[in-house]
Amino acid sequence: LLLSDDDRVVPPMNSILYYMALNEHHIPASLYMFPNGGHGWGIRYDFGYYQEVKDLILKWLRRMQIID
Repeated sequence: LLLSDDDRVVPPMNSILYYMALNEHHIPASLYMFPNGGHGWGIRYDFGYYQEVKDLILKWLRRMQIID
């Protein structure tokens, strides 16, 4: 789960509660909250954490054996 602490469209607590529910059911999950960026930054190059998010997604895709 990737989110921003300052998201005013979807409260960050939604993702936190979802993460906790996954954890309670022993479903592997990771949660990364960035301090700013608002909502919908997934494809914006001006997002301050663009490279970190890209690296996290690529790492996840490799772990899932979706890409090499």
